[in-house]
Amino acid sequence: MRRIVVVSSGLAGAKAATRIKRLAPEIEVNLVVPSGEEQGKESGPFARMVESRQVSEALTEARQVGVIKASEVQFDFEQSQVNVRSQRGLLHIRFNEVVLEVEASARLPRSLRAAGNVVPWPLENCFVLDSWINETRPGRAVVVGGSVALELLAPLLESGLSVTWVRTADAAYDADMWDVIERRVTDSSNGRVVVEDWTDVRVEALVPVLAEDGSVQSLQDGRGGEVAGDVFFWTIPQRALHPIIAQPGVELDPSGLIAVDSHFRSGPEGLYIIGSGVSMSRLPGKTPGAPVPSVAMGEAAVLASARVVANHLAGFVGENASWQGVAGVFRSCGADVTACKLGLTMDEARVAGFEPEFALLHSSAALYGNADAPVTLKLVCDKNSHVLLGAQVVARSCCGQADTIANSVSVAMASSMTVERLSVLDFAGAGGEILHRAASILSNKLMYRFYGISAEELMASKEAGANFFMLDLRDNVAWKGGHIPEAYNIPYTQLKKRLQDEVPRFTPIVLISRSSDAAYSAACQLFGLGATDLYVLDGGMDMWPYEVMKG
Repeated sequence: MRRIVVVSSGLAGAKAATRIKRLAPEIEVNLVVPSGEEQGKESGPFARMVESRQVSEALTEARQVGVIKASEVQFDFEQSQVNVRSQRGLLHIRFNEVVLEVEASARLPRSLRAAGNVVPWPLENCFVLDSWINETRPGRAVVVGGSVALELLAPLLESGLSVTWVRTADAAYDADMWDVIERRVTDSSNGRVVVEDWTDVRVEALVPVLAEDGSVQSLQDGRGGEVAGDVFFWTIPQRALHPIIAQPGVELDPSGLIAVDSHFRSGPEGLYIIGSGVSMSRLPGKTPGAPVPSVAMGEAAVLASARVVANHLAGFVGENASWQGVAGVFRSCGADVTACKLGLTMDEARVAGFEPEFALLHSSAALYGNADAPVTLKLVCDKNSHVLLGAQVVARSCCGQADTIANSVSVAMASSMTVERLSVLDFAGAGGEILHRAASILSNKLMYRFYGISAEELMASKEAGANFFMLDLRDNVAWKGGHIPEAYNIPYTQLKKRLQDEVPRFTPIVLISRSSDAAYSAACQLFGLGATDLYVLDGGMDMWPYEVMKG
């Protein structure tokens, strides 16, 4: 009888095992999981993180999957067997194929490996952190990293710690969206999270200051900056740190993750590897009609890869039998902030050979009737084909709009949808409304009715001597509360009446509003009246990072 052994500590491996058994009941499937003897001794936010990533034993039993709890696992590919040490002793399980879930983890610098208060993250047995925190009672945690570090903020805050987030360079989001994430985290944590921007500091340049007992008491950036804490969480760089990488034929890509083929095969015959420790970056040249490549292996994409492996091993024939490189959702949550990234960022799109264009929209609070639930959305498309390449969205965790928008964008990208098609679809709910608006803005940009200009580009152009007429469309109260120096104020509701007398005809116009929504509407109106040199401040004053003039 054909036997498939799945070795996994997470949800993806268990999903793969149960799916194989469902699609091919004649195959014997064994699922090897950690014994978990220490679990259950402590309950807390980190223990709940472990539980949320595990499948129930009742489900595996219902699928007739044999579950073996192991304290040690070794592979013998010459004999095609897995050697498992369990409560029943040492078991030798023969296999035809083996599926292994490998999680990425941070590689600690040599200077930090002996410190007892430095935690590499993700940590496989992270439930032990609840006990450690309750016993040692640290006051401040320092979290070093980017998108992976974001998921640590919520459990640390729930555990009673204050947090310093040392944000390092991370290509998961564009720079303007990182600014949004940083502000949202700071605002929603009521001052308990402090963000230190060290994105221009090389990781190799970070210098730990050690206490007499060998623990780390602070980190220095090599240029005068320093952050102190009681416990340090290290999330960079993410590497595949698993004994399987020593097997002949298992290769790592330049980033330190395991390289696999379209069926997730790697190394010895019969070995399939899934998980965040696998490199699934797909950046081929532009292919008409092909799905947008995926460059982020978030939880959703890992689960999708598990389904691909299960389909292949169960003999399923169809478009889902091999990895197509479609965009998976990379989702980060922390301090009541949810950030989702799908497909390509602007930089990733350029590397892939596209000529990208984007629309950046910060939703109006009135759209939701709740001032605490704004959503920021960035859509990226190809200028030539107009096909949607990616999206980034940031929202409050409680409003659920980030997930709603991400789900809609994921379907659109999987079908290689153009922004024109996206702009005429009818979406339900507030999340659909902001997606529709952003797609319409991007469609108008591609027709060259107006251009977007970022805050950085506007400042650089002004410093270079460019002559703009900056027209602020907010009401007079908002304008007096803070506006760009030299900006001229005409409220949007008065624009039609005052346009002819107060707006110059032959000077490039930069339209400014609170969230850029009204500015885009005004740009379409002015274009219809014959204006051609129109620019919209992307993101509006809500995302303006420089000093303003009041009064």
